[in-house]
Parts: sequence; C-alpha cells; structure tokens
Amino acid sequence: MPDALMHPNAIGVLRYVSGLPTGRRERRRFLALQVGMDDSRSDGRVLILSGFVAEAVDWAQFSNKWQERLDTIGWPRFKMSEVNRRFNEPEAFRHAEAFYRILEPFPKAFFSIGIDEKLMEEAFESCRLPKAYSNPYFLAYWLFLDYFGQSIHVTRVSEPVEVIFDKQNALESLPQNHWEEYVASVGEDI
Repeated sequence: MPDALMHPNAIGVLRYVSGLPTGRRERRRFLALQVGMDDSRSDGRVLILSGFVAEAVDWAQFSNKWQERLDTIGWPRFKMSEVNRRFNEPEAFRHAEAFYRILEPFPKAFFSIGIDEKLMEEAFESCRLPKAYSNPYFLAYWLFLDYFGQSIHVTRVSEPVEVIFDKQNALESLPQNHWEEYVASVGEDI
C-alpha cells in the first residue's frame, strides 16, 4: 500500500508533521477547526453575522452531503435570498429546513451576532467615534474575533483555526485590513 503522505495532494501537509517523531506525528492535529461565516442584512436595519465551527473532516463530509442534495433537486447552489424570491413562505421554509438538517450533525459550535444598525449609528454619533468604526460589518467582525478568541483561549485550542468568510466585498477585506489592529487591542494571553 502506498504511503498516504507521499500522495501529491498530501505533500503540502507533510511540512506540518515531518519534524515530529512517529507518536507525536500521528497525534498532531492541524487546522482542526474551520469557521464558515455568512451574513444577512435587511435593508440597513439589522445585520446578522453567523457561522458554524467544525473540524475540517466534518466540513468535507458535510460538503458531500450538501452537494448530493443540490444534485438531487437540480440546483447549482442554496442561497436563502434566492429561495425566498422563488417560493412562497411555507415552501421556502421547507427547503431551508431540508438543508439545515444536512448541516445539523456536523458543527461543534455555532455563533450569531445581531446588530441593529440604527441603534449602532446613534451610539457611534453620541460617542464621537471615528467614522471607520461605524461600519456594522466591522463591529460584527470585531465582536466575532473577541468572542471566538476568548473561546479558543478558554478551551485551550492551540492549533491554527481557519476562518472562511462568504465571498463578498463587505466581508472579504475585513481580516486583511483590521487583523493587526485587533491583535494590538487584546491581551497577550488571547
């Protein structure tokens, strides 16, 4: 049987375990957790940023089951806003529930952050904070990092965690633009 570590798809992974002796190499977990995030916004009134936390192997199994469902019903993707436009409320809910049931067994944790955008704007105006911080996506991202960072610290997860944002302009630039600022704002232990 060929060595799985020598498979072309695994060569990049080899660098994470190559310097470890057999016992430690076999127990080494890397990129054990991935966080899938998405947002929902209702006409500038409320922003919801939520996501699920699961191990990489669980995400892979989930992805296969999700794709099977999409193939079965002949859809290229599941996007709730599209389902809401296409179906009446009971039918849309039925589709959403079917997809949720696929997801349900896989996550180790979930989170949801809700921001009332009007109240946030009023608070920022009264506190005279810099306008850059009044972006609801920025606040939700910062709150997520704070909560997740503390959770990782408390649960003593010591391996890297990959955070995957939905592909869109509002979220994609946040990690790159604000990570250093966030790191500087938290204590060394976090």
